[in-house]
Amino acid sequence: MKKIVATAALMLAAWAGPAIACDTCDAKTKTAQHAPMPHAPFPPGMDANHDGKVSLKEHQAFMDGMFRKVDANRDGYITPEEMDAFARKQMEQAMKDMKAKLPPAPPKCVQDGNCSQPGKAKAERAARK
Repeated sequence: MKKIVATAALMLAAWAGPAIACDTCDAKTKTAQHAPMPHAPFPPGMDANHDGKVSLKEHQAFMDGMFRKVDANRDGYITPEEMDAFARKQMEQAMKDMKAKLPPAPPKCVQDGNCSQPGKAKAERAARK
């Protein structure tokens, strides 16, 4: 049971982290700068029957699945190394997903302001020095 509670706490912290309020901020600052990020009310997959609420069985099934994902060697225990590897994998995937959503960088000619003659802007800058 302690394994499930520990896994639940970790997953909840990772999922709800942006919604945790700042203890050193006043009420106005909390709402303006520390408003929760808009997201689904539950982690994906937790509300298995999509009724807008999570039953004890749904929660247990979700956490059992999370435990199995973290327990890499399937021995029924999560070691610090397994937890670290899982967290790293999750972070790497999140970074990959974020990078995929970024717009492409503008071409070099747009950045230096001269698309008609490559290298001309660089030569002009050098001449001004």
